[in-house]
Amino acid sequence: MNSLVYYDWKRSRERQKEPKMAGDEASQFKGLAKYFNSTTNAGRKNTALATYAVLGVVIFYNLVKPKKKQQ
Repeated sequence: MNSLVYYDWKRSRERQKEPKMAGDEASQFKGLAKYFNSTTNAGRKNTALATYAVLGVVIFYNLVKPKKKQQ
């Protein structure tokens, strides 16, 4: 019985040492990972918006660039 109690105590101590989840606090992430992480909805939204922005810029550039002259 004592080993079972000790085991539970040991497991509860291990849980306290686990790193925080991404949604808990932003202090775990630094730099761009703070805004473009895949564990929070805000991070996923920012990633999707950045993807659409890059695609829009590429399409806009291809539409606006001068056409080559044919000889």
